[in-house]
Amino acid sequence: MKPKGIRLIKHPPAHLLILAFILQMTLGNFVFAAEKVLNVGIYDNPPKVFVDKDGRPSGIFVDLLNQIASIKDWQINYHFYTWQECLEHLETGNIDLLPDVAFSPERKNQFEFNTVAVLESWSQVYVKNNKKVQHLSDLSGKRVAILNGSVQQSSFRQTMSGFGYRYTEVPTASLTEALSMVSIEVADAAISNVYFGDMHAPAYDLQKTTIIFNPVSLYFAIRPSGDTSIINTIDLYLNVWKNTPQSLYYTTLKHYSLPATPEETNPLIIILILLVLITLAAFFIILRLKQHQIKKLSKQLKDHQRMLHNEEDKFRGYFECSPIGMFVADARGKYTEVNPAACHITGYQPQELKNLTIADLIPESGRKTAGNHFNQLKTEGRAEGIMPFKTKTGEIRQWSVNAVKIEEDKLIGFVEDITEKIKMQDEQLNLPERLEQQVQEKTHELNLRISELEHFREVTIERELRMEELRSEINRLKNKQDTH
Repeated sequence: MKPKGIRLIKHPPAHLLILAFILQMTLGNFVFAAEKVLNVGIYDNPPKVFVDKDGRPSGIFVDLLNQIASIKDWQINYHFYTWQECLEHLETGNIDLLPDVAFSPERKNQFEFNTVAVLESWSQVYVKNNKKVQHLSDLSGKRVAILNGSVQQSSFRQTMSGFGYRYTEVPTASLTEALSMVSIEVADAAISNVYFGDMHAPAYDLQKTTIIFNPVSLYFAIRPSGDTSIINTIDLYLNVWKNTPQSLYYTTLKHYSLPATPEETNPLIIILILLVLITLAAFFIILRLKQHQIKKLSKQLKDHQRMLHNEEDKFRGYFECSPIGMFVADARGKYTEVNPAACHITGYQPQELKNLTIADLIPESGRKTAGNHFNQLKTEGRAEGIMPFKTKTGEIRQWSVNAVKIEEDKLIGFVEDITEKIKMQDEQLNLPERLEQQVQEKTHELNLRISELEHFREVTIERELRMEELRSEINRLKNKQDTH
């Protein structure tokens, strides 16, 4: 089935395709005398497309394109970029053709695709060998490395969001970087197409999980205003090769160790064989399920109940012992649950807080900030900020609030009283000004003391001079008396 949005061509019988192929090969160079120069973007995604250890462009897409180019006398200039750069250069026209592009509804508005899929692929999750990840729920709260700008990125976001699982996305520029992130434990899991992941995961001590999603068909792409004769020619060759056993297409897949069963050799026989195999498999599966289904379902139910009970006990322990205030509220802002730290911060007892709403703890000066914070939380699912709050005694203090919406009618806020921290920061900010003021005061005081000392010195000198004059006058009078 061809993806919606791609031009559909009703393919003629195989013998007519082969005839057209021979005519194209024989007459092509006479019809198109001018050499076509193509700038082709490639990135690191072996075995589909990559640069080998000798610096040569390689891979399934490259080998097939090179064969067409040698027949059609095309000159191909390969340009090695990251995946995101390849998309940008194709969109701006810096390159003419991009191989290994997964079709998606979003991309059909950006690019034009050839109609014959080169490969079918899907995405798989890879983790370290000592990690146990079997379900999407195991990735909830985890760090997931994923190629930036890829269809896996948007598909995984949509899938996790649909189940209500939150995770931390670690965007990477290449699939190699994604696997490396998990190997060095910067991320907990990596997402890759199955071809690249299976080939390279063992080198990073990673294993693939049972989690697969996003089956896609892979094509060549040009920009909408590009040369459509390029993809039309590629389609012609792919049609012939895929309808011809032992053709270049199948030998290329075999060279890169991919399954290479010719397509449409005998569709009726293949369908009948598949139907028989499916029927037999279904018969044995149903037979097996009849024997063990009740026992397995019962065990799964008990395990699930035990897991939920353990998770609930674990959360309750975190909730009660957390040093950070935790407030659970409904969509109207009414508190439904609070932990001991929340009571300590506000001065209220648990039941007293449950009779209040968020607005009851916010002073008039913080109502606007709190309202914006609450609306953002309800619409975006997450909000954080600093705002004032009132304690039971009426004291105004400062909260640091980090809140998330865990259900449509359940909001949880993680609250810390940072009043003292803000005061210390303010004191540190005002410290230079206060020190300068103290220096000025001490300098003024010192100048006054110096002035007083200068005055005392002058008075003392004047007194000494007068005393000296008085002594001289006494001596003069005494000498005068002695002469008489």
